[in-house]
Amino acid sequence: MIRSNWRLAVAGLFMAVLIGAQAQEAARPSGGQEPQDHQHQHDFPATLNDFHHTLARLWHAQPGDERSRAVCERASELRSLAHKVESAPLPERARDDSTGWNQAVRHMVESTDQLVAVCSGANHADAERALGDIHQAFHGLVAYLGHRH
Repeated sequence: MIRSNWRLAVAGLFMAVLIGAQAQEAARPSGGQEPQDHQHQHDFPATLNDFHHTLARLWHAQPGDERSRAVCERASELRSLAHKVESAPLPERARDDSTGWNQAVRHMVESTDQLVAVCSGANHADAERALGDIHQAFHGLVAYLGHRH
């Protein structure tokens, strides 16, 4: 009896995970569009908001070959936007730790440089990893503005 209940519990849990994964997949946008709940503005400086807008469209697209191609098509744009963030004035909210902010910006710029290098080769397989590095660097940076993800 206990073994039977255990099997039912495991089967139920498996089904719940499977249904949840399917619902999440169905909610994922196609064509590089941001999900409806992500189309909003943050209180970021203008240059960082521009970077975020471009990154979000790529990050929230369905992972795979199509996204990798789109990421590589926009790699130079991401790098240019990251350099604009780097050359912009230090945001007021980051003044308490300007060294940390500058290091985080540098990390984001280096991540976009790496993406451009990955995309300049014939094999774009590492574009997903590089995009993940940029996403992580971006969230490390906006933490200096009090934004938590």
